[in-house]
Amino acid sequence: MKTFFKIFFLLLAVVAAYTAFTSYVPVRNGMLGIVIDESSGNVVYSVTEGQRFILYNALWWKYSVEKVPLKNSFTKDIRVDIPTLRELKSDVLAVIIPMKTDFSVNLLELYDLNLLKNAAEGAKKNIENELKAGLNLSIRDYLAPVYKSDAIKNEKEAILAHLKESISAEFAGKGIIIDDLKYADVISLPDDRRYEEGIAHLETLRRAFAENDRKLIELKGQLERNAMSMELLHNKYREMSLIIRDNPDILKYIYIDKMAPNLRLIVLSDKSAFPAFLGENEKKEQKTVADENIETESTPKAEGVSAE
Repeated sequence: MKTFFKIFFLLLAVVAAYTAFTSYVPVRNGMLGIVIDESSGNVVYSVTEGQRFILYNALWWKYSVEKVPLKNSFTKDIRVDIPTLRELKSDVLAVIIPMKTDFSVNLLELYDLNLLKNAAEGAKKNIENELKAGLNLSIRDYLAPVYKSDAIKNEKEAILAHLKESISAEFAGKGIIIDDLKYADVISLPDDRRYEEGIAHLETLRRAFAENDRKLIELKGQLERNAMSMELLHNKYREMSLIIRDNPDILKYIYIDKMAPNLRLIVLSDKSAFPAFLGENEKKEQKTVADENIETESTPKAEGVSAE
């Protein structure tokens, strides 16, 4: 019994030492920890800054631990299409606004812990989507119905202030705090001359597409007509094959008809046929030869006279 308890306490000590060693994952100030279930990929637990042990880390085959900074930032080029040039899908003919966003995470209010995975990639993506929507709304009056490139440059600070206000209001109470929002570089947008060139190029493309569509319709109609002609020809051939199958002797007439215009068919008693020339000269020559043969056979040969 004593040996059993010794072994038991020894195993218990080994397990405790292993758990203490593997679960020691200190979370520094300004950071937070998240525990991810490897089977589902979801965040199942979060650890605030200052804690040193995360027991989930002892089960390394089932859980993983990731550390995320409470304050983060990212830079992204936000593209806003000009409505009249959207079909061209060209960055040169679109408004490109480079934005730098500083944000922080309030863990107690965060509505979805999965936004913190992969260095808060989900939170960054959500902010980027809101930036796109906010910029499209903020500068749409500068893009249509009349394009005003100079107005965008002159009023860019007012646009930025309005954008920051709308983004902060969108994430209020959701655990994401927009600390700062600013331009990371100069705004790229086509000037009036480039805009007019884009309009002309788009009109040329539309005419070309319309012409291609017209030709495609014509070609499709021609192909359909050809298919109908081929079907009619096929039906005729099929009918001919049925007639020939039921009347095989017709092939002889077809053959003779194709050989020459002055041939005729002589049908014998055995139902076979062969061609004969219809020319008068040929018939006379055949009759003359026949008469000569008859006369030759009817005249007796002269007997030889002896010289004696």
